[in-house]
Amino acid sequence: KQGKPFVLPQFSAEPLVILPAHTIPEVMSYSDDQVDPHVLNNEGIAQSYTIGKNFSDGPHIDIVRRQLTRKLPTLTTDVYDELVQAMREQWPATSNKFVSVKAYDTCMKIVSRAANRVFCGSKLCRIPEFLDCSRLYAVAVFQTGAIMRLFPAWSKPLVAPILTRDIHKNRELCKAIALPEIRDRLKHLQSETKDPNYVEPNDALQWLLRDSIELAEKDPSSLDEDVIVRRLLVLNMVAIHTTSLVTTNTLLDIYGSPDAENYVAGLREECERVLAEFGGIWTKDAVNKLIRVDSAIRETMRYTSLGDINLRRLITAPNGITLSNGMHIPYGTRVAWSSYDVHQDQERYPERPHDYDAFRFSRPREEYLERVQAGEDPERLQRVLAQKNTALIAVGNDWLSFGHGRHACPGRFFASHEMKLMIAHVVMTYDMKCEGGRPANMLINGSSIPSAKAELQIKLRS
Repeated sequence: KQGKPFVLPQFSAEPLVILPAHTIPEVMSYSDDQVDPHVLNNEGIAQSYTIGKNFSDGPHIDIVRRQLTRKLPTLTTDVYDELVQAMREQWPATSNKFVSVKAYDTCMKIVSRAANRVFCGSKLCRIPEFLDCSRLYAVAVFQTGAIMRLFPAWSKPLVAPILTRDIHKNRELCKAIALPEIRDRLKHLQSETKDPNYVEPNDALQWLLRDSIELAEKDPSSLDEDVIVRRLLVLNMVAIHTTSLVTTNTLLDIYGSPDAENYVAGLREECERVLAEFGGIWTKDAVNKLIRVDSAIRETMRYTSLGDINLRRLITAPNGITLSNGMHIPYGTRVAWSSYDVHQDQERYPERPHDYDAFRFSRPREEYLERVQAGEDPERLQRVLAQKNTALIAVGNDWLSFGHGRHACPGRFFASHEMKLMIAHVVMTYDMKCEGGRPANMLINGSSIPSAKAELQIKLRS
């Protein structure tokens, strides 16, 4: 707040230097060989011991950056259909009375199944054992990474074989289930005679296999079955874990709010209106018009942030870096920024920054649409709206939840799409409540996650 850096001790890592928010754009402008964006994140999950040192990047991550976002228009129906089926199974609700469900556990299962419809197709995403093992793999990676940070560097190779047993077990179980599908797809892709009746799947596994065949011309290990399964599981891990947490928090924030009735009414009106406009079918364009739903999720990511510290970087320039204000940051310094201070700042968010306001970010966008319809200059209004940076997928100096600049989360487009579809279906199909108000999250080493005990009461709308 005073514009000065401070040192933040870490329970299980070296201290971080927390920089003032005004330094974000300047530090982020440095090249990756001067300010490294990967090392600290990889350390956080003990990458070398958990997922493997060569799996934090590669064709599976390129798929998220390139193909997943581009193909959203062809994937929307599949994602929505799978969300609906998963909700019916996880939330056995009737219109007669409310039933209690575990918020995070059921949301993670719903999100996982819908995401895997896109990642590996309808066959694998409907095998409960595959979904369970892939979820447990992701949980084990994050838990093991946190525990590994407690051990000194010399001891990590000694304790790793013990601590990573659950990771290896669940990976092998997933591999056994997925290999028949992988082998069948590779057979069709590599066959010299094409089967005219074969319908090529439109999912990330298929894109990964195609890319792997091309990469194998220079690196034969790209077609190793273990490598393919590892890449598929890493894709699962990065896409599902955070999305599940945010979706759970959004439902708890909406239905646990004193203004829940007004929020649900506003969201429901928007969803029903937009869906009717698009003939009762959810498309990418329809989802893009859900600006209140978009706002409610973004407000949750602002108000109920998953962590107080964001944008962790390691200064790797040999002589350090010197900012325009004269601040020198030496080589080897671990820096980060306080997303809490940014997201709760009264100057950035002048209206009740410490309260949950589901429509905080949709009001400026709805005002823009009203003024355009009233005949005002749309180009000028668009410039004003752009400066407010109100969309969920946007990134900027006032909004750090998806990262910043060229290293912003590449999966945010798919994640936001899936979350918006889920919230839309919830408000249109179910009545929900959060008895006793919004349950507090658990705070663990700087992270804020929903309590495993948190429940939602749910029934079908009459």
